[in-house]
Amino acid sequence: MPNPTFIWITALAGLGAFACSAGDVDTGSDQLGSEAAAVTSAGQDLRAAAPSYVTLRRDLRRCASPLCGGFFVAAVNQDSLRCADGRRSAECYVADLDLSALALSDEQQATVQSNATTFLLLGQIRAIQTVAGRLGELAVSEAWQGHPDVTPSGQFFRARNDGIVCITSPCLSFSAELLNRQAPSVKIADIDLSRVSDDPSAAFEQLSAADGLLLAARRTTVTGPAGSARGLRASEFYLPFVAQSQACGSRGQTQCGDGSFCNFPPEAACGSFDAPGVCEPIPDLCFEIFAPVCGCDGQTYVNSCFAANAGVSVFAQGECAPPVQACGSRGLGQCDEGSFCSFPPEANCGRSDAPGECAVRPEFCIQIFKPVCGCDGETYSNSCSASAAGVSVEHDGSCAP
Repeated sequence: MPNPTFIWITALAGLGAFACSAGDVDTGSDQLGSEAAAVTSAGQDLRAAAPSYVTLRRDLRRCASPLCGGFFVAAVNQDSLRCADGRRSAECYVADLDLSALALSDEQQATVQSNATTFLLLGQIRAIQTVAGRLGELAVSEAWQGHPDVTPSGQFFRARNDGIVCITSPCLSFSAELLNRQAPSVKIADIDLSRVSDDPSAAFEQLSAADGLLLAARRTTVTGPAGSARGLRASEFYLPFVAQSQACGSRGQTQCGDGSFCNFPPEAACGSFDAPGVCEPIPDLCFEIFAPVCGCDGQTYVNSCFAANAGVSVFAQGECAPPVQACGSRGLGQCDEGSFCSFPPEANCGRSDAPGECAVRPEFCIQIFKPVCGCDGETYSNSCSASAAGVSVEHDGSCAP
């Protein structure tokens, strides 16, 4: 149930109107030399590079856009990556990010653009035509958000919780694989996130998700009664940065698209309070775990995933209460065997033609003397005894002689 660069300039006549002059750019640093190597004239074969997980840093050089002001992109766990002109470099310049595949809101796109250094992106560098010639653009297919003022160090991994539980330690409960590598995943016993956040609960939850958790970390060794095993000590972790959910189920909201359903929070009472839900994808597969829920359609489902698979939001945990059957008024049927028609006080035992509800006759009653008068004119020791006799209560206390 279900899943981040470069620029090369073609030599053009009059390119000086866009290019950075020596007086425009800070000089005297090795950094400038590496950036100049990434932004170069081409005449090369402009081929799209394969998608890679990359980090970004903002281009702060002083020259006209789009030749400056974009991003320098580096592939994690790799010494180089292929830039838009086909050459390989430790960093590639891209004039812009194409975030359209993520379906982000304008606010979310602004977050990525303004906080680019905190993101880990899966993207593909491609050449685009600009007013300054052919430059690089990063087409992003995944976005993962890290933390401000955190500098990642070590290698970049995708880690997952494999659900293995042991009676001793260290226990190989996790697996991890290097990003941008073909190497198989390895079993590890511990993932230490304490140096990144005081509350890594969201990260540990993400470890159990299908796409796992992305993190920058160094390898460690953990020991215990069962010996020693490999672990990871994270310097940064990244959570999925996905499109904001579409509101639904309230006045003025649109219908969810194909393959999704309107999922209401508990306080929305299945939309009866005109409180909105959010559109969520209908899962394709569900695990057979018995944790019954009552759906907004009044049906009981094995668990919340099965309800979502049916396109139904959850009304409450646990099985649905049996439907109430009205009785005791004109046009209403008789109660089933083993039940009786229980009238509320205002129904006056049905004489006012107000309906009651079918209720199950109790099999046992505690012998507490708290007399009630039944609708049959008989006095019962308590309301349970009257119900066991299939009689509704007319009022508390004994019947008048």
